[in-house]
Amino acid sequence: MKVPDFVRQGAVIAGAGGDGDLSLTVVDRGGHQVQYINAERPWTPRFSPDGRLVVYGAFGEGRSTSDLWITDLDAGVTKRLTNDDVDANDPQWNPKGNSIAYSASAPGGKDVEVIPLKGGNPRELAVRDGNQFPSDWLRDGSALLVTEEAGANGYDVLVQPADGSPARPYAATSASETAARISPDGRWIAYTSDASGKAEVYLDAYPQPHRRVLVSSGGGEHPVWRGDGRELYYWHDGRLIAVEIGEAKGDVPPAIGAHTLLFKAHYPGGINTMYDASPDGQRFVIVGQR
Repeated sequence: MKVPDFVRQGAVIAGAGGDGDLSLTVVDRGGHQVQYINAERPWTPRFSPDGRLVVYGAFGEGRSTSDLWITDLDAGVTKRLTNDDVDANDPQWNPKGNSIAYSASAPGGKDVEVIPLKGGNPRELAVRDGNQFPSDWLRDGSALLVTEEAGANGYDVLVQPADGSPARPYAATSASETAARISPDGRWIAYTSDASGKAEVYLDAYPQPHRRVLVSSGGGEHPVWRGDGRELYYWHDGRLIAVEIGEAKGDVPPAIGAHTLLFKAHYPGGINTMYDASPDGQRFVIVGQR
């Protein structure tokens, strides 16, 4: 796929694009490795709200299912958060950083559970037939954004209240909508949709979608916000692109500014986002190839 002319070329992560096992790496905005996280078959990494910790799914030695792990980037210490057979994955920090929502295997597919970080057992938050993958918390902690299987319609984005009450649809059409992330001010949601016939990144208003704006060009997936909401990242054909986001005024969507290619990497994609940006946008934790 041709890179749009408005995208400036960036660096290539060393070794990216080759075959091999999945790895978990922290890189800077140029794609240069600054830290390696030793993890077996890592999945869906997420920075903590303060940027010091990374939570992710990975397999422990001799295990056939994934657990959640947390790595302290400053101390270089990793601890196991879950230790059971529910195939825990897709972790999402709540805004206060004191609990994590995640997907857990269930008889009907995958449900959503929440585990506190200071001890205590996980609690079921959303139990429904089919597979559910949490993708973000609302900034006030009142609800989660969840990607859910929708049969012939692919995937939908739901809003799942944190009190366990029934979810409501946010983006539920004949297209597939996935990997939703809410803006830091809580007014806009970025997500992936294939409504045009290929995956693209869109912005729309929250709590009710009615102002959809195309962000990507020629294809894109898996948007992630910078902590101040003035930059949005997404992947396009193995390239991580940064987009300038203008200030939103009233009910008018924010202006979509310049697109800059930060670096290239072998990015596995998938239903949920396989990378994350630190709150200041200076580091990225990425699942890639060893």
